[in-house]
Amino acid sequence: MEPRASFFVTFGIGGIAVAVAVLAYVLFCYAYTSFRARVIGASVVAVWLTAFDSLARAGFFADVDSKPPHFLLAVIAIVVGALALSLSRVGTRIASSVPLWMLVALMAFRLPLELVMHTAAGEGVMPTRMSYSGANFDIVTGALAIPVAIGWAKQAIPRWVVLAWNTLGLCTVTIVMTIGIASSPALHAFGEQSKDVNSWVLYAPFVWLPAVLVLTALTTHIIVFRALRSKPGMARSRPPATIEV
Repeated sequence: MEPRASFFVTFGIGGIAVAVAVLAYVLFCYAYTSFRARVIGASVVAVWLTAFDSLARAGFFADVDSKPPHFLLAVIAIVVGALALSLSRVGTRIASSVPLWMLVALMAFRLPLELVMHTAAGEGVMPTRMSYSGANFDIVTGALAIPVAIGWAKQAIPRWVVLAWNTLGLCTVTIVMTIGIASSPALHAFGEQSKDVNSWVLYAPFVWLPAVLVLTALTTHIIVFRALRSKPGMARSRPPATIEV
């Protein structure tokens, strides 16, 4: 059944997802300066957002009796998409041209996101287990993102601090993603009562939580690892790449 969320939760998830998509596109434009590349990038973002929103509104993901469940197929697409993007030439370009502090700062969206998710849990829209009142500690990653980004930009912290923060962030998002999948209607590993089932992400705009926000978090963490590994001394401030595509 479609969740009855408050305006704050509905607008919060949808608004944060759109804002993060726009900010991620801005970083893409920092790496790619050609008009053609930017049009392609904008088109991919628009199609991705629209596809998940349209499928959710059509009830595609809510069809929990399908074999295999449509939402699990979406999860596979999200994970594969994150790996493909972060390990592709696009990921390489972003890792080598976007200043590391910008990538870290992008992850600050997880602080307001966790506050919205906590409210959703309080409204009974989302399982409490997926909030910071349960087993979701992703708010720590979001809270530390800005000080870590500022510290790196000002050359006030060593490389290992960013590495530790990035490792923590990848772990926390993986944990909450695992909980979300395990508590989905297809698996309901923590019980079949509505308060234990993660069904709200089957509907719009909440489907953008995994499709946009989790995707962005996974992709960015992998790219940060690549940036730290490639040229640690160059990762503080890199000029935009001049190679056109």
